[in-house]
Amino acid sequence: MNKLLTTLLLLTIGQGIQAQTWIWYPGDMDIWTGNRINNLRTENGSFYPTFWRADSHCQTVEFQKVVDLAMPEEVEIAAEGQYGIRIDNHKYVFGMPKTFTVPQGKHTLHIAVNNLSSPPAIYVKGKTVQSDTTWTVTDYTDATRTDTSR
Repeated sequence: MNKLLTTLLLLTIGQGIQAQTWIWYPGDMDIWTGNRINNLRTENGSFYPTFWRADSHCQTVEFQKVVDLAMPEEVEIAAEGQYGIRIDNHKYVFGMPKTFTVPQGKHTLHIAVNNLSSPPAIYVKGKTVQSDTTWTVTDYTDATRTDTSR
């Protein structure tokens, strides 16, 4: 019985550790890394640029997640780039805070991140709200917007 409890405890802890991670737009890290490696080329000790087309990572992406909280939750955030936070597509969180509070109830979190030099990415850490594979990540040009002027 003790072995079973120990195994279940280790599996639970392992899943919690593994689930929370940095997230970014799919494929962006590969494109960015490939570009960096391609531009390490030299010839006779001189930089030798690529002569083929080189795509770039998405510079602005939006991360989105629907949460349903029994009580308000304080959430920490770290990002690669500048970011803006919206709750339910209308409540903006001022500035780029290191922590923000998600109110009780069902809400949609929107975190838009811009980074010109490397792939935009986020790391979210809360009691139940965490960055993991359940977030939707979209290129910002395709993201849902509140303005209709375009």
